Amino acid sequence: MCVGGNVTASVSVSGTGPFTYQWYKDSFSTPVASQTAATLSLTNVTATDQGSYSVVVTGAYSATSTAFSLTSNALPTVALSTTNICLGSPLTLSATSGLSNYTFTSSSGLIGSGPANTTSVAGLAATTHSFTVTAQDANSSSNTATTSATVNTLPTASLLASGTITCANPGVTLTANGGVSYTFTNADGTLGTPGSVSALVVQSPDTYSVAVASADGCVSTTSTTVESNTTAVTVSLVNSNSLNCAVTSATITATATGVGSLTYAFTGGNLTGSPSTNSTVTVNQPGTYTVLVTGANGCTNTATTTVTSVTAAPTGLALTASNSNTLTR
Repeated sequence: MCVGGNVTASVSVSGTGPFTYQWYKDSFSTPVASQTAATLSLTNVTATDQGSYSVVVTGAYSATSTAFSLTSNALPTVALSTTNICLGSPLTLSATSGLSNYTFTSSSGLIGSGPANTTSVAGLAATTHSFTVTAQDANSSSNTATTSATVNTLPTASLLASGTITCANPGVTLTANGGVSYTFTNADGTLGTPGSVSALVVQSPDTYSVAVASADGCVSTTSTTVESNTTAVTVSLVNSNSLNCAVTSATITATATGVGSLTYAFTGGNLTGSPSTNSTVTVNQPGTYTVLVTGANGCTNTATTTVTSVTAAPTGLALTASNSNTLTR
């Protein structure tokens, strides 16, 4: 008999009545209180109830029954443990080992039963759940234990890039949100130091990911792609002619390719290098001229040309008289 159970024992009597009954425990000097019927009834048995029981029946004569022995087995010690989990993960229940059978239940009903002291539960909603195990030992005595666990929601992860990588903007800032800890990665592995810093500057086009962890330790991952626009500028620079006494100006022309609207900044001579969208300029001084061409993506390139001058006075000229007459006044 397990502690906490109920016991009944009955005696059958023949002969001339009426009969009276008194149940005794261990000796006839220890009558069991309130047990004066043909049936012994003990409820919620404890360890102190175990012993040898017999009954004395009195009628015209007295008779004593054969004694029976009551053994009360202690209930097994049972504990049930688990841990909080994140949404989408299975939950493991662990009960005290070494017992014969375990029956796991939740508010939704039976989870499983058998000799294993652990079980797994999947598909739990994000809330707090209660669980119970009833464990039985080799004496068929059983005990229960309960525990609870919380299924935590996953963080809502976000990752934004500040723009496109260009010659003018070689570094793009990735900004993550949604948690207390951030781990940035790409195909090459972890970038930077995982921790509370939620921003990272990158300088290469790629797909970047971030694992966002909540205070509960739950993690969500999201990604973004950083693009690059670093198309180079190509440029050539030519002038139309040399300068001389008859031709006092020359046109310098830049021919360029690049991204978007190009700007041209000419320097040399009396040119100041102010950028404009004009690809030609007129000069009236000889010398070396340079153009700096800038694309919409900030990429630049330069080219030079030299304007020469041929303005020296003619040499070797002589004045010869046409006849030998002498001029007089």
